[in-house]
Amino acid sequence: MKKKFVISILSFTLIIFLRASSLAAERTLRIVSLAPATTEILFALGLDEQIVGVTTFCNYPEGVSSKQKVGTFSAPNLEVILSLKPDLIFCTALEQSPIAEKLRQLGLDTYISDPSNMNELFQSIREIGSLTHREKDADVLIARMDSIVKQIEEKLKKTTLKNGLRIITFPMKNTKVLTLLILVATGSKYEKKRVNGISHLVEHMFFKGTKKRPHTIDVVRELDKVGGFYNAFTGKELMGFWVKLDANHFNLAADILSDMIFNSQFKRKEIEKEKRVVVEE
Repeated sequence: MKKKFVISILSFTLIIFLRASSLAAERTLRIVSLAPATTEILFALGLDEQIVGVTTFCNYPEGVSSKQKVGTFSAPNLEVILSLKPDLIFCTALEQSPIAEKLRQLGLDTYISDPSNMNELFQSIREIGSLTHREKDADVLIARMDSIVKQIEEKLKKTTLKNGLRIITFPMKNTKVLTLLILVATGSKYEKKRVNGISHLVEHMFFKGTKKRPHTIDVVRELDKVGGFYNAFTGKELMGFWVKLDANHFNLAADILSDMIFNSQFKRKEIEKEKRVVVEE
């Protein structure tokens, strides 16, 4: 009887000790995130207090502004990262592969998250949750995101024109604002080493003037007149250009974007200037 009692006490004590150790490990985990998308996931999992460093490109949510900056997305500062004594570092692939390899060579736990679709994103969130002891939070986040995706898919209308152009419309009843987005199936994933950054450079050049609108300011003026604005982005597999304005000015939005895509001038002087900008970014 005494033996069973002692075993029970020891088992109970061991469980409490292991749980306390797990909680202590969770509380003291020091995380550095080098990718904006991963930083958002970490915050969504409630890990904001454990994040000790991020890149200057990590600008969401608001709480990230107070975090130590460890350099840019493309050029993280290794010395600053090491000074933070991280237990876990999150990176993405391609541009960050070299720094990820250096961090691993130094014996630092480094995880690369590089999803290319929703299923891979959900799997990445599960793995991040496991690494940070937030499995339940990860499951809740995935369920919430999956629900939102399904709601959006139910409202989408897909049309394919005779020339193969695919058009997706998403009606929103309670707004008078229109967003027109053109996506081009190219990005850093498809670039060879000798032309790394070419997609990003091309994106910039589409803003440097067309035959109809020789200067960037010409586009800005037209949009300012109707309270609109525009921007672009380059990802691993897609390049996107968008205009947002009053829905009554759809024709203007379509004209500006099609003009940029088909009639950009690509002047040599502007190309050389933007090369330096892309390298800095």
